[in-house]
Order: sequence, then C-alpha cells, then structure tokens
Amino acid sequence: MKKGDEATWSELPEEFLEIIARRLTCLFDYVQFGAVCQSWHSTMVNMHQHLTFWDPWLMLPEKEDKSMIRSFYILSKRNIFELKLPEAHAKRCIGSSKGWLVMVDVSLSIQLLNPYTRVQVQLPHQMTFQDQNNFAQGYTSEELRDFFILKVVLSSSPSNPDYISIAIYSDWGKLAIARSGDEVWTTIPSEWFAFTDVIYYKEQFYAINWNGEVVSCDVGAHPKTTLITTPARESYGQKYLVECSATGVKRDCIYFTDDYLKAHQGHHNEWAGSDMGVFHLEDGRIEPHYSGYACHPFSLPIWYTPNKG
Repeated sequence: MKKGDEATWSELPEEFLEIIARRLTCLFDYVQFGAVCQSWHSTMVNMHQHLTFWDPWLMLPEKEDKSMIRSFYILSKRNIFELKLPEAHAKRCIGSSKGWLVMVDVSLSIQLLNPYTRVQVQLPHQMTFQDQNNFAQGYTSEELRDFFILKVVLSSSPSNPDYISIAIYSDWGKLAIARSGDEVWTTIPSEWFAFTDVIYYKEQFYAINWNGEVVSCDVGAHPKTTLITTPARESYGQKYLVECSATGVKRDCIYFTDDYLKAHQGHHNEWAGSDMGVFHLEDGRIEPHYSGYACHPFSLPIWYTPNKG
C-alpha cells in the first residue's frame, strides 16, 4: 500500500465491503477488518448480527502468572489470540455454548460470560442442585467446584429470554435444567444415569451415558428423558456427542482435547494436557492441532466458538 492509499480504501462502496466481510470465518480476522478505518468498522458492526458461524478456538488453561490473560488457539490460523479476561480468573470453565463460557468459582457461584462483549449472566447457585448437600459433606469448596458439575449447555444465547440451561452433575451423572429467571436447578427424572455428555441439536437436548445409550430430554412442564438408541456393542467409558461442522476444520475429522481432570491434578504427570489432536475417520490416524503446554489443576483446555450474542 502506497502513502495516501488509505483514503481510497476507506471510500470503497459498502456493498464491496459486505462481500469481503461475508467471506471471513474467523472472528480474529473480523476484528482486524473493523480496525482498518471508520467505514470498515461501521460495516462490521452492521453485519455482525447476521453472521453466526465462526471458526472454533481452543481456550487454553489459565496462566499461572496471574496476568488475567486467557489465550485462545485459533485452529484455522495456527496462532494464539490473547484476551484480558479478569472475569474468568480463578474460575473453572465447565463448558462453552452459543458463544458463552460457563464458569464456576470457589464460592460455587455459576456464571455465563461472553468474552467478546464481556457481558455476564448469573445461573442458579451450585448449592441448589438436588444432591448438592449430600455430596458436599467431606469435600472442600475447591473440590466441589472441580468435580460436582461435569458440563453445562445452553439452548440459545442468554439474550433470548426463553433460553434453557442443562447440566450434568454429581457422581451419578444426573441431568438438571434451569430456565431463564430460575433460582434453582430442577433434576430431570430419568431411569438412565451416568451421563457423560449433552448437546443441543435442532431444537432438542440429547444426552449420552457411560454405556452409550442416547436419550432425548423433554424440558417442558414435566421434564423427562426418552431412550433414542442403544449402542451396537457393549462399550463402557467416556462418551461424547458431536455436531458436524465444515467451518474452519478439516472434513471427516474429530477434534479432541484433554478433559481428564484427575490427570491434570496428578503430581508430576508429564502426560497431562497432551491428549489432544485430530482423529481422521478415513484412516484412523491422529495428528496434533496444538503442541504447546496445556496443563492446569482445574482450568482445562476447552473448545469455544465465538459469537457476539
């Protein structure tokens, strides 16, 4: 770019800027796009509400230097994007959903945080789960923060007044929900238990348990679960539900990260934080996606997909 060309770039027709912006799939590029000049920034602001699909990021563990900086590894760029997030300091992240982080602190308060807008939303306290009081006996507040809740998923952004949160909790792997405005978590009655993952897909919550049984979750006036499928063969262990995406990742691959908390809390465990990579469905090979240090006693690496709302 030659001296004086800035004025030319700033005078590009808005329809051209929209064509450029629509081809961006990484929020990092989008932010840089808006930083070029005032007219480009205005285009970014006007279009952002219509763009909902972004490349996934890997949110890395909290830094030990107490700098309040959280690092995100951008898969499509293979580089690190850093954000100062004091709101997430010393909190365990128990999931990310619809562009929001779900965090619990040592006081067992549960919050949603949008790293892009810095908006926070309070969820019902951890002590309001049905079995919390029985589970709490003999455990420290740090242990309750780290082990009682496995995961929380949202039906939509909290900007939607009708959003619902669903959680997997307790040693029994039970399910509970909290609607917008609720002050307590409501357990979903179910003859199945030991759930290991939950997902919101096509207007419906689904959960999978240790045995590989998949249930749909009715979160209406009378919550319940309904068995959808059973595994083709016996297989016990951690199971996951994955939604297909073509956005910012390789085709026919499963991207995974190290979520085995007890390994991270083990003394001198050289393998903690290293069970991460890309599994190729076609030939079964595994390749790394992030090779840096990703170990922390309670702040594990998690997947995060940016979203303004």
